[in-house]
Amino acid sequence: MRSGRAIPGVVTVSLNTAIDRVFEVPGLEVGRHVSAAEVSRSPAGKGINVSLALAGLGRASIATGFVGERELGVFERHLAEAGLSNAPGPGRAASQLLSVRGSTRENLTLLDPDRGTDTHLRTTGFEVGEADKARLAGKLGLLARAGTAVVFGGSLPPGMGAADLADYTSLVRGAGALVAIDIGPPMLDAWIAQHDPLREPVWLVRINSDELPDSVIGGAADDRDGIVSAARKLSEMSQWAVVSLGEEGAVMARGGGVWRGRLPVDQRKVVSTVGCGDCMHAGLIDAILSGVEPEQVLTRGLSVAAAKAMCAQAAMFDRDTIGGLAQQAIVESIA
Repeated sequence: MRSGRAIPGVVTVSLNTAIDRVFEVPGLEVGRHVSAAEVSRSPAGKGINVSLALAGLGRASIATGFVGERELGVFERHLAEAGLSNAPGPGRAASQLLSVRGSTRENLTLLDPDRGTDTHLRTTGFEVGEADKARLAGKLGLLARAGTAVVFGGSLPPGMGAADLADYTSLVRGAGALVAIDIGPPMLDAWIAQHDPLREPVWLVRINSDELPDSVIGGAADDRDGIVSAARKLSEMSQWAVVSLGEEGAVMARGGGVWRGRLPVDQRKVVSTVGCGDCMHAGLIDAILSGVEPEQVLTRGLSVAAAKAMCAQAAMFDRDTIGGLAQQAIVESIA
C-alpha cells in the first residue's frame, strides 16, 4: 500500500492550462475603439474548472497537469483559496501541478450585454518536452488507484499528441482508476484510434453535440435521432456517455438506456456560458460517485451547469440555487 496522505476520489488532469480573462464590452464592434470592463481573471483549463466546481459541491480533488513556470504560484493560490471559500464541509481543490518552461496561454472572453454574445480569443502557451511528459506519467502513477476517477479534459499543448494522451489513459486505467474524458475533435478521433476504447471502455465521456467526431457519428448529428445514435455509440466506449446540447439540455446513455434532459433557464439571468460544460462534468462525476440513479445523475449535471450560467466566472456558482434548479429539470427515458 502506498504511503503518504490519502488520495481523494477524483484527480483532474489539465494538460494545457490557461488564464481565463473575461471582459464586458457593450456594443462590441470590430475595428472600433470601445470601452471594456474586466469581469474576472482566473486560472483555468477544463481539469482546473472541474476541480473548482467539485470543491463547490463539497467533493475533494487533486488537480495535476502542466502549467507555465511563472504562473504556478497563481494556480496554487487560486485552487487553495477557491477550495476553502466555496467548499462546504470537506471539499478541497488541491494542487499537484507540474511547472514547465514557458508561459501559460491566455483565453479572452468578450461579453457584449447589448447583443447577448460571447466572443472567445485563444492564444498558444508553453510547449512540453519528453522529460515533462515522463514527470506527469510518474505523477499519475502515484495518484491513480482503484476506484479513483481520473478526469482528462481540454486541448493538448504543443509537444503532445493523441498517442501521449492514450498512454496516460491506459496507465491510469491499468491501475484500476476510472477514466473520464472531455475532449473534442480532432483529438477525440485520434484518441479513439490510439486507445481503442471499444476494447478497453472508459468510465465517462462527455462532449458537446457540435464537437461530435466523425468516428462517432459519421457526419453531422443535428437532429434528435442523430444525437441519440451518437450517445449510444459513445456508450459502447464508456460506461456513461453524455452529449451536451447547450441550452437544449443533454442526452445521456448508460448500458441499454438513453435519457434526454433539459432545464429551462430564464435567459435574462444568464451571465456567461463559459465553463458550463466543465461544471456539468463535475456535477455528473459527483452524482455518479454518490451512487444515485441515472435520472438524478443527468439532473445534477444540468442543474450545476445552469447554476454556473448565472455567474460570470468559469467554474463558480451559487450552490444554494442547485436544489431549486434541479426541481425544474425535465428528464425522461427515451429508450
